[in-house]
Amino acid sequence: MERLYAYIDAHRDTYVEFLRRLIRIPSVSFHNQGIDEGARYVASALGELGAEISTLRALDGLPLIVGAFSGKSAKTLLLYNHYDVVPVEPVEAWTSPPFGAETKDGRVIGRGASDNKGELAARICAINAYRAVRGDLPTAIKFVVDGEEEIGSPHLQEVVEANHALLRADAAFGEGSHRDALGRPTVSLGCRGRVLFEMESVGARQTFHSSLTALVPNPAWDIVWAFASMKGRDERVTIEGFHDAVVPPSDEELTCLEAIHFDDAATKRLLGIPALTLGSSGREAVCRLLLEPTVEISGLGAGRVLDGLKGMPRRAVGVVRFGLVPNQDPSKMEAILRRHLDRFGFQRIALKPISYRHPGKVPLDHPFARMIIRSAREFLGEEPVVYPVAPWIGAPYHELADPLGIPLVNVGLASADSRFHAPDESLDLDGYIESIKFAARLFHDFSGLEPMDEGDEQT
Repeated sequence: MERLYAYIDAHRDTYVEFLRRLIRIPSVSFHNQGIDEGARYVASALGELGAEISTLRALDGLPLIVGAFSGKSAKTLLLYNHYDVVPVEPVEAWTSPPFGAETKDGRVIGRGASDNKGELAARICAINAYRAVRGDLPTAIKFVVDGEEEIGSPHLQEVVEANHALLRADAAFGEGSHRDALGRPTVSLGCRGRVLFEMESVGARQTFHSSLTALVPNPAWDIVWAFASMKGRDERVTIEGFHDAVVPPSDEELTCLEAIHFDDAATKRLLGIPALTLGSSGREAVCRLLLEPTVEISGLGAGRVLDGLKGMPRRAVGVVRFGLVPNQDPSKMEAILRRHLDRFGFQRIALKPISYRHPGKVPLDHPFARMIIRSAREFLGEEPVVYPVAPWIGAPYHELADPLGIPLVNVGLASADSRFHAPDESLDLDGYIESIKFAARLFHDFSGLEPMDEGDEQT
């Protein structure tokens, strides 16, 4: 692969400028800002490399770009990325323009630099380099570039199911993992899920004199008591059926946890808290972070806070968040929570789902996972840290991989200090160039071809 890597190094400036142009597009899906421009830029870049382009969108949805390349192998590798970004607020906290793509101290600064335009650009540049040096790609590749990832990909599953034949593939790389705080590469085989519910209790239909507060039910207590019924001070969730689908981790997955770095002291300093939940630290903290489902209060309002009322509240609202692990189905959680509320006498609390994302994962012993881990080890010269389940939410297992019946693994090399979603988000440019090389290596290894003959002539 050395000739290919040398070509990438020689075209570093070109590849960096391609990334900077992509970052300068303010493609904020939450505001539907710059989305069409971002979609056109990605489609044009892929089309210029010879991809067959399809622009897909659901009714009221934002554009999803598909770029299909042919290759020598009969296999097809799907690459999932997104061109949309989160809002830049608070703007005043940035030291560089959020969409200026300025370079400082070997980093490019801008919203989306690390999440996810850097990884998207690296994979596109890897196609460019591979075709320039080798001609045909080693395997067929399909880019699926989402314009709605940062708002939960609400239409992705609909679009995938309507275009199953177009998107058919054998396996998928997710939008990217990153190096950990110790600089070690990581591979994540899964991600957590979530579901949020709004609970509402309504009391008297009009305001009344405070002399009646001893007799008129207070809806705020309904919400407070409902929350208290869901979990004890020992953090044990008491909702019957909540844990039923949870599958205990395998011994091999538990072994992976030993290599995962979590700096509990630094986390406490950063957040300004004296201790983590239940005093967790080390391996215990990692287990709680990755493997245990959670129930948390996400919102609470009544009286002055909710409606500005100075007397007793007539209405109270609470938002509960279920953090899910693989095999828990968010669509089944409403019935579980409804039964719990009714069992504890909260029949008058109305329940409404707000949003949900499915968890998912690929088994550690899956051949695709093994291939990626081996490729990372050989390319980087060090053992990657494997996350059986990553703590973040968002990889489209349910929306993309499951409908297509394919495994999905997240790989990427952004540094841990990239300030994902924060002001002054950035990307290390040396790491970006390394990501281009790594993507090219993964394309080749996935194809199953024999090692390249270094004596081959350059195309």
